[in-house]
Amino acid sequence: SEMATMGQGDDYSVHLLGDSFLNNQYCAGHLASLLAANGYTPVSQDNAGGSSLTEQAARYALSAVYVSGVPYDLTKWKKSKLVVVDGGFDGTAEQGIAALESMRANLRDGDEWWYLEPAPQEPYGTPGRIAWDAKVVAMQAYCGIHYIPTLQPAFDAGNGTPEDNEQIELGLWPTSLKTSNVDFHPNPTLGAAFLATQIYHAL
Repeated sequence: SEMATMGQGDDYSVHLLGDSFLNNQYCAGHLASLLAANGYTPVSQDNAGGSSLTEQAARYALSAVYVSGVPYDLTKWKKSKLVVVDGGFDGTAEQGIAALESMRANLRDGDEWWYLEPAPQEPYGTPGRIAWDAKVVAMQAYCGIHYIPTLQPAFDAGNGTPEDNEQIELGLWPTSLKTSNVDFHPNPTLGAAFLATQIYHAL
């Protein structure tokens, strides 16, 4: 698990919880910069590559973890606004909703949470994509106003090049936002900034 704290959790801080979409704290850094325009806002994160929402909920439920034998207090994160950034979305919609229910139960203010739309890896029309889209629709229905869309905004953020347009036509994030066409993770520049911007506008 990759943990980072840019300040103490409190009523106005933001905590990012998720998978490898948060690797290397690029998104957190961009978000902190955007929030700084309105005054200092602490941003923290906890992410583990390849983790499911169920596993992320279990981490969020902990009150402390030990790093090199030293306890690391996690209770402060439950006082922050929670943003779930699970780009890979492993598991079923039912499991995902149960995980969000668990996170909300551990959040001090049960209404201060958001769920970021995950990023598809398979193109339109494939069996895998059809199943994926059904899962995402179920998550959106559960989240309501707490759902942060990313797919259509990613299409809109394309740079107009043939490569970007080709990916968009397939129903995938444009190349300019990804690590590569074979690695769907957001790149540390435009991709991470894009994610941070979607979060910033939702908060």
